[in-house]
Amino acid sequence: MSFFPRSLLCIVPVTLATFGCAGVNSAMIQANASLAAANRNLSGASGVNVDGALAKPPAPLASDVMSAVPMIKDFVSTSACLSKDANVVNILSRFWDGTGHGIGYTDPKSRMSHNQSRCLKVDRVGAWSQPAKNVLKFTVTYISESSGESVILRHTIHRDESDKWYLSGY
Repeated sequence: MSFFPRSLLCIVPVTLATFGCAGVNSAMIQANASLAAANRNLSGASGVNVDGALAKPPAPLASDVMSAVPMIKDFVSTSACLSKDANVVNILSRFWDGTGHGIGYTDPKSRMSHNQSRCLKVDRVGAWSQPAKNVLKFTVTYISESSGESVILRHTIHRDESDKWYLSGY
């Protein structure tokens, strides 16, 4: 049981006794969010400045882009800091809604020959387009600060019935 954080071992029984199963679910969601934040801090993803890279969308798309920004920032900062040996499917699964055959994803570091950076710099998120009411397309420019190489990747996301944004399946 040493692979469980001690705080989790304390939270679950106390919450179960106090609030029942609904409380356990809430506690597990909080614990998962805390662990995800710690993982981003340890990986360096929290140091990736996506806010400064966001290009202003065209006025007709502004509302949809703004609603997708939290997901885009999380996805882009995670992508910028993935290690070559990372289990991409597990790490990026939170950005996929489970439909289709998988997610269309290319690791930006795989397109660079001489990168030695732990995390890539996100230079620009933009070139917004909306081919359907529930779909946004955008590009991300990643730059290796160690080699100066850059790569531009195009991503497609879609909004589900609950207004949550996900990477589109391929």
